[in-house]
Amino acid sequence: MNYFIVKLLNLNSNNLTIRQFNQSSNTTILTILTMYNKITFLFVVLFSVFMLTSCGDKKEKTKEFTEDNLGFIDASLTEDEGLLGEKPEYSSTQPGSNEIEDRAFQDAPPMIPHTVDGFFPITKDNNMCNTCHMPEAAEAVGAVPMPVSHFQNWRPDVVEEDGLYKVENNEDFHNETLESLNNAYFSCSQCHVPLSNVEIHIENLFTPEFKDELDKKKSTLGESIGDGI
Repeated sequence: MNYFIVKLLNLNSNNLTIRQFNQSSNTTILTILTMYNKITFLFVVLFSVFMLTSCGDKKEKTKEFTEDNLGFIDASLTEDEGLLGEKPEYSSTQPGSNEIEDRAFQDAPPMIPHTVDGFFPITKDNNMCNTCHMPEAAEAVGAVPMPVSHFQNWRPDVVEEDGLYKVENNEDFHNETLESLNNAYFSCSQCHVPLSNVEIHIENLFTPEFKDELDKKKSTLGESIGDGI
């Protein structure tokens, strides 16, 4: 009889211990979940404050630009008045009486140092530049002859194949010497502009470098166009 009473007491004691353990485990889990929720909430709040602060700073630092403060020149972009401090003064000297100006950079198109009155517009029936600057006439009149590059064609032949256009023979570089002036250079004023005496209030820090001192006065593009290819 005593044996059964002891067993019964032990069984009840074990059940009580299990219940206490389960209650303790549940309390621990709830505590962890509560802490996790608090940490998550705190992180969300801090992140929201950070984003709002960042957006606020960006709005304050953003600078609005209007047509009146765009560009380097403090003048209206829609009017011609005030773009230059003075009206450009172009050369009035006759061709052949000027010194050759240095080029702006290696192989740059040279400026036109003489008067261009009556030279423009250039048309297919009237190109006064060719009268003096064609190689066969330049030496006789003391003009600068057109460089070799003006008698070359660097545009490869393009062929159509299956509705697509591609470079014939897949050539990487095309250099063809022509017997006459390449018409791509016929309109001289697309690259050459008349020299003018005008003061522009913009600082220029560019310093040109030339391969050779003589390159300041002449072009070597015709001979060096394939360099590095």
